[in-house]
Amino acid sequence: MKIEIVLTRGSLNLPCDENLVNVGCEIRLPVHKETGCLVDELIFGGKVELLEEELYEDWGRLVEDGESYRYRFFSVNADTFEEASELAIEEAKSALEPLEKAIKERREKLKKIGRFQPKKIAVEI
Repeated sequence: MKIEIVLTRGSLNLPCDENLVNVGCEIRLPVHKETGCLVDELIFGGKVELLEEELYEDWGRLVEDGESYRYRFFSVNADTFEEASELAIEEAKSALEPLEKAIKERREKLKKIGRFQPKKIAVEI
């Protein structure tokens, strides 16, 4: 499964904003191409939030332009584009930590439960 962090260069803010530069950041999550809903492995509902939105199948905004994904956007201001980029990446990684933890816990749980083998048992009465 691929989760992407995508940075976009903003611009120099207005002088009233202390001449800071702006970098935009998208966190992109994979979807089912047929429905546009998040892939099942990411639907944690109210158990996990990513950028202040719970992870239901319609999390974020849907993009269907050759490549399909759902995303949320935020921006970061700093003195330089390099600094703003580093801050945006740090913030995105920090925002993804609860999701990463939940995915790992679920995968461990799936390993522990094992496989179900159907059985047919005859009982004489």
